[in-house]
Amino acid sequence: MDDSNWLTVMSDVLVATVTEVVADVAAVVLDTDPRAGHIARATLTSIDVVGRRAGIRAATTGWVDLTLFGHRVSAIIFDYDEDVAELQKEIRALALVAHEYLTGGGRVVEQRGWFRAREVVVIDTVDGEWVLGYRSSRNPRGL
Repeated sequence: MDDSNWLTVMSDVLVATVTEVVADVAAVVLDTDPRAGHIARATLTSIDVVGRRAGIRAATTGWVDLTLFGHRVSAIIFDYDEDVAELQKEIRALALVAHEYLTGGGRVVEQRGWFRAREVVVIDTVDGEWVLGYRSSRNPRGL
């Protein structure tokens, strides 16, 4: 499938899956990244918790990610197959993390490094514990 068709499919899967998971707790805006036309993105703004915003992006180059804007942390999943079911599963996993965060969930933890400590956000979902950091992340399923 060429990139423009895959971008259309990704956009459709992104909006359908994210809306299904977070529509009850967030306003969802979908668009294409103006600096990178191969990326579809959804910006999520919490309805109930002031200041909680997140973004989910999917790229035709084989990755999806979640960013928590207030903390400048993220999680990324790489998958180079053009498998719609797999894409939907990955977006759903990230949308569940976003749902928990947008409803006030998650805790900020200081994680020690070699030279200094960094803040990470730890979020528990039905799948397990996600750790979102500035340069790294961990998820419970090894996605």
